[in-house]
Amino acid sequence: MNYYKTHVGSDEVREEMVCQCCLGTSETPQIMFSIDEACGHQMCVTCTLDYVREGLGNRTQRFLPGGLKCFVASCGSILTFDRVRALVLVSRCLEAPLGTEEVAKFHRYSVEATLPVSRRCFCPTCNRVAEVADDDPALVRCPYCSESFCRKCLVPWHVGATCDEYQARRGNVGDNSAALVKATTRPCPICSTPTTHWHGHGCRTPAL
Repeated sequence: MNYYKTHVGSDEVREEMVCQCCLGTSETPQIMFSIDEACGHQMCVTCTLDYVREGLGNRTQRFLPGGLKCFVASCGSILTFDRVRALVLVSRCLEAPLGTEEVAKFHRYSVEATLPVSRRCFCPTCNRVAEVADDDPALVRCPYCSESFCRKCLVPWHVGATCDEYQARRGNVGDNSAALVKATTRPCPICSTPTTHWHGHGCRTPAL
């Protein structure tokens, strides 16, 4: 269901389509964008761009096989790659149109979403998804950047150490770092952030 606002003038009655997200109005259909022809739900181009970019920033939660779910909670339609390619043309009238790299990411994330969650493994080097099986070894070679990494620790491959040894070593490093910070800093009296005489921080409280 789309929303309209009725304007009654001295010599005409005019309807304007209202974006369901920002509640802005448009007298020209060109700046409204349909998520899918089947459902007919529309947003203004600016809100559609925001919706796509939000999805690109949270791909593991927002992407479904084939694309992004329609912004209407009760709708099962999908904003597909083909619709996003159409959005590229429509968004050229804006200051920040949809870019080629964003379109490529949309396509890649749509394909990655077709894999079962249990078989997705994110490469820590290029952040792309390698497909793995439950019985695969911990050592994985990324099919995209060719870097080897550990699918259990999600770090570049820890040569010469088992997963347990690497985790124990990383825990010791973390403990030592925390001890060093505690020994060489004092908490900010305003926000409790560790501070020194040499470095300030976000709240700009003078160091003690």
